[in-house]
Amino acid sequence: MTLHLKSFAVLIRLRSSIDDLVEFDFRREVRKNHQLATAGPAVIAEHRAKIRDDTILRLRLLRRALGCSFLTMLIAGAALIISHFDKPPPPVLSLARVYVIASMFCFAWATLGRLGWAGQSIGGVTAIEMLDLLLFHLLYGLGALFGTAAAFLL
Repeated sequence: MTLHLKSFAVLIRLRSSIDDLVEFDFRREVRKNHQLATAGPAVIAEHRAKIRDDTILRLRLLRRALGCSFLTMLIAGAALIISHFDKPPPPVLSLARVYVIASMFCFAWATLGRLGWAGQSIGGVTAIEMLDLLLFHLLYGLGALFGTAAAFLL
């Protein structure tokens, strides 16, 4: 299983163990930190525990950012629906309109999920940060796909 799939499984709680993510971050740190590579077992254990705590914190922050941005989009959608209660129902919802709405939703969710994300490290290459970047690109890709499909249907 690749690192991204493992990270995603931990994110959505399909997999409760974050040991693979901690190990990835620890090995990356050892490769760039020669003092850590030659340190004693107590220092290594302490550093590994710190990486584990940081990984758990970043995972919680990413879940919160994605959840809050998704909730924001749902509230915006509910507000849009409520604002149209006194108007006649729209004509049949075409596939193009569904694609436009899906495109806007994906773009907004991706953007809001990244704004002010506090879980970034200095290097920005932890397993959770790589997952965050993958989700951002995936949502933007879906937004572009839906937007392009809508353009061809209009």
